[in-house]
Amino acid sequence: MSRVAIGTRPSGERLRVLSVGPGNGMLDVPLIRSLAEEELAADYVGVDPSDVACRRFREAFESLNQRTVSLDLRCCGIDDFSGTESIDLIHAVHSLYYVPDAAATLDRLLTRLAPRGRMVVYKAPRGALNALAEQFWRGDDAASIWFSEQLEPWLRRTGRVFEKVRIDASLDVSSVFSTDDANGSLILDFLLHTASSKLAKRVRSEVLACISAMSRRDGERLLAPHPVDAFVISPA
Repeated sequence: MSRVAIGTRPSGERLRVLSVGPGNGMLDVPLIRSLAEEELAADYVGVDPSDVACRRFREAFESLNQRTVSLDLRCCGIDDFSGTESIDLIHAVHSLYYVPDAAATLDRLLTRLAPRGRMVVYKAPRGALNALAEQFWRGDDAASIWFSEQLEPWLRRTGRVFEKVRIDASLDVSSVFSTDDANGSLILDFLLHTASSKLAKRVRSEVLACISAMSRRDGERLLAPHPVDAFVISPA
């Protein structure tokens, strides 16, 4: 993340960063390392409801052994996160699917942006894989899940200034077709947002047929489309 995306503060003031749903910090630790390497003093807040994820994030952070960036981990949902201080960078990478009211959560977070701050949201479009996942994800509540197609018109309706970039990517799904491949089971769990081992044999067979139909062959690999839209949103 560049300095422009993060925003700037007067000399001597610390940057404030909020990570929404960082999990184990897999994406956050490289950003923190970059801030430390550039000697940018920052207060970094992570908000995630999983105690296990927060502990692993803390361990990864401490392994950096740097002194310019502080880490404050809050083990709670983002709707339980409170405070009044302005924030220079808020980022939510594939985490806002899980809030009950995406519009209200986004509106509240955007009011916290500093005048030159930015909010970065990664949202997948409702492509073939996510249309499949919706069948297992949140049952009757699936209609409230916001993909890129819901976020963009909301930003336009509310008059937000934003940029959107499509990142085309593919996911190797070859291993999901093997019944004794542990990684394949984890990938299928990830794709469906459910425990695939509990699926009835007929349902599993139909799911795999859908994944096969939407994927393309690349040598020995089977690749499923897995794009994401990155939104960079400015303060109102």
